[in-house]
Amino acid sequence: MKKLLGVGFVMVCLAIGGYWGSIKYRESQLLAAIAPLVKNGSIRVNDSILVEVDPGNITFGEAIKKLDENTSEIDKKIIELQSLDASIAPGKQTSAVEYLRVGQVLTRSLAGLSKKSLTMNSTQKRSDEEMKAVRAASGYAIEYAVKSALRANEAATKAAIDYFEQLPEMCESAKKFKDQRQKLLNDGMSENVINPENLDKLANKCNKDKEQDNAETKPSIVRTK
Repeated sequence: MKKLLGVGFVMVCLAIGGYWGSIKYRESQLLAAIAPLVKNGSIRVNDSILVEVDPGNITFGEAIKKLDENTSEIDKKIIELQSLDASIAPGKQTSAVEYLRVGQVLTRSLAGLSKKSLTMNSTQKRSDEEMKAVRAASGYAIEYAVKSALRANEAATKAAIDYFEQLPEMCESAKKFKDQRQKLLNDGMSENVINPENLDKLANKCNKDKEQDNAETKPSIVRTK
């Protein structure tokens, strides 16, 4: 009898071990499917952050195109993530999806800010040109030049206001992404693409631009191409 009980106990243990082994295997398979999607999305987000903190020689047009493309590609990865069978570990899928969603919000906000920045720079350039025209004008041409300069200055002022109104949205998106990335890591997911230093640079830029806005100084022009 004892022998039969012993055999039964062993069989139960083997069954339980096999069950948990199956769960762990399925979970590892899910994580293997999630990992490349998270990595691809992270590359897109990191690329978008670099456009803002380290643009190099990129033009506004190139920057906006890249940011829009990154936003669109992240959306595709979110859809792929949601299509996975995550019944074995739904929390992992949810964590990854929320991470990419917050990252997508950041890339979209960066794209919007770049568009505002383009308008701000172009209108400021036009305003400067109109002021030069005023200084060069004489006679009856002065009145027309002054009116034209006033319109250009008004447009430049509005563009600067629009930019600084958009800025807090981007800064808040950056903060939320940093927090969501940490949550992803806390949930046991890996992410080694995003450079934390770039997130810090983005935060520093937000602080500097806020100080600039509060001081009501003329916006700096970074890219002129």
